[in-house]
Amino acid sequence: MGDHEGTGKQQATEDKEAVMYVDNVREQILKAAIRKYGPGAQRDKAIEELSELIRALARCDDKENVAEEMADVRIMLDQLEIIFGNGQKVARWEVMKLRRLDQRVHAADVIGEVGERRGAGCGRGEKTSSDPPSAAHLPHRGKAFGEPGKAGGREGPVRKTGR
Repeated sequence: MGDHEGTGKQQATEDKEAVMYVDNVREQILKAAIRKYGPGAQRDKAIEELSELIRALARCDDKENVAEEMADVRIMLDQLEIIFGNGQKVARWEVMKLRRLDQRVHAADVIGEVGERRGAGCGRGEKTSSDPPSAAHLPHRGKAFGEPGKAGGREGPVRKTGR
């Protein structure tokens, strides 16, 4: 076994140890931050981190900065789940949204078109084969915000407005 192989195995072991550490203490760290700073401050911090990710994505010139901001947002989203006690609801919504995305992706495969998106790939308006088709050709067009419970209507609960 050469030095290169040993280094690769050592790195894999270190990576596994890091994952185990994160798995074992992640929730305790998140809860400690909420206790220390308070739920309101952490909600505000989540907004700040989301804003920083938006700015990093808009600049789209530093992939390392985008990765850093994504990590910050992921941590804050996990704290928000603890604060709001809605982890199971978020998981259900995620499953629904992934199923819908899966349906749309497969609908795009059947249509076989190339869509146009502004800002795709950090460029402006270029077409690529990985872009989804335009919404005009999808079965849900014009119904995204229809009546809940109706075919093509918005999925999930209706939010009450008016304060």
